[in-house]
Amino acid sequence: MRHFALKLQRPVVLLALTALLAPAVALAAPVKGLPQSVLGAPTGVDPQAAVRRWPTTLTTAEGRALIASRPGDSSGYVQVGLAALRSGDNAAAAKVLTEGRAKASPSAQLLVLLGAAWLGQSRVANAEEATQAALALDPAIAGGQLQLGAIFTYIGWPESALDCFERALAQSPGDSSAQCALVYGLIGVGRAAQGEQECRGFLGSTMDNAGLLVVLGETLEAQEALKEAFNTYGRALVVDPRSADAHARRGRLFCRFGQFDAAATECRAALAIDPSAALAHAYLGIAYAEQGQTEAAREHVLQAEAGGMRMDSVWGKLAQ
Repeated sequence: MRHFALKLQRPVVLLALTALLAPAVALAAPVKGLPQSVLGAPTGVDPQAAVRRWPTTLTTAEGRALIASRPGDSSGYVQVGLAALRSGDNAAAAKVLTEGRAKASPSAQLLVLLGAAWLGQSRVANAEEATQAALALDPAIAGGQLQLGAIFTYIGWPESALDCFERALAQSPGDSSAQCALVYGLIGVGRAAQGEQECRGFLGSTMDNAGLLVVLGETLEAQEALKEAFNTYGRALVVDPRSADAHARRGRLFCRFGQFDAAATECRAALAIDPSAALAHAYLGIAYAEQGQTEAAREHVLQAEAGGMRMDSVWGKLAQ
């Protein structure tokens, strides 16, 4: 059934919040009164992962020249839009791709890119409409099902999201992005144990994919298998020391166990890798709030909210 996200309240999205503790740190009971979760940001499913892997065949200048000479050819718009998306300029991408949609022959690739650009601006209804239109043209368009699933996750429709992730994996069984998405989808519908089983199958004996290791840790944490989750996040950082997700989740869990200096260190490490990591901003704000560093906390809470996190409980603490 087609259904568009035309009437949205503030998006509240399941985020599997996870972390890692260094081997030398002893586990403690969770600190009562601390936020056990901060909701609002998209899951670890990256809606632009597939489109960023699309090949660039023209420079931006060449793409614009093609648009000028052949406005009915969608490829020029696609190449200019892709370059804008990769540079982080979602507004510029949306502008050129909207023009292409109006002037060029129908293109599923252009529509998926347009959906990604809209989603990058949190224009979720527009993103869903464009992505649905792309899939109507070509149900197997690369990245289409993953993107639609990410949209459904964002607006709080986890069952619909899981359906999309299952279709994405069926189309590309060896794609780690689709594998991670399926596991996140299973967590989202409360089937973490099945997600763990699927993830272990994807990893096999190699255990060398940092993204899959992070999501495996999330399945374990969702089942309260905390020690095993800690070890799994640690393995993710061994495989990829620049995993901002693993560092941010380490910060989250350090906050949960009341180790705020360590939490701040890990969140800063995540932000050094990815300055836009909303989860790291959220838990750095929490750590600073618990340490009494009010102004620093406010700065990071604001950045977390800009990234889609819901920080009401932290604002409440700061107001005390």
